[in-house]
Amino acid sequence: MVAELEKEILASFFLLELEFTTTYYYTDRDIPVHYDGHHYEPLGFSFTDIAYSGSMAVDSVTVDIVNLDRVFSGIILNEDVRNKTANIHFGVTLRTNGRISSTIVEPVFVGKIAGWKIEGDKKCSLTIANEMILWNKKTLRTHPANCPWTFKGTECAYAGAVTTCDKSWDACVAMVNEANYGGFRWIPKLVDKETWWGKTQGGKD
Repeated sequence: MVAELEKEILASFFLLELEFTTTYYYTDRDIPVHYDGHHYEPLGFSFTDIAYSGSMAVDSVTVDIVNLDRVFSGIILNEDVRNKTANIHFGVTLRTNGRISSTIVEPVFVGKIAGWKIEGDKKCSLTIANEMILWNKKTLRTHPANCPWTFKGTECAYAGAVTTCDKSWDACVAMVNEANYGGFRWIPKLVDKETWWGKTQGGKD
């Protein structure tokens, strides 16, 4: 069955869509590909450093792009491409009775550009990270009730006559500096209380 299916596949290819200020469409085929109303230009690229999580989901992938004419390096140097969306599709062109019958394209990876590198005059690399891995990152800041800023520091910005502060909301109000309060003053009132998400209790609209 596999052998018969291989006979039907005329060509396989990848599509790379980069949503920069201008959206760029590329294919690793040596001829243009028209898909979903877009024209994908031929560009030499391949995938390396595919990182998997414990659940075998892809966390990130590195795309190595041929840059002999320096066109692509010019694109990524002209704007900040970090956190821009990248879409990768895989496609096959099928043939029946020796003729092209259909082209099937499926999405295989969507992520944000986490970094890039230009390697001499021959190659550029884009690292594309799965957006879901951001949920696994630990926050660098907790949510204290009191203000975390250094009194009279940059974030606090208080420049009055008071010389001490207990970092409380009431103290900030007394100094008319509540606009710069960095704490979460409602936290104590939420402790040990049930929080309902939705319009009514139980999650029913």
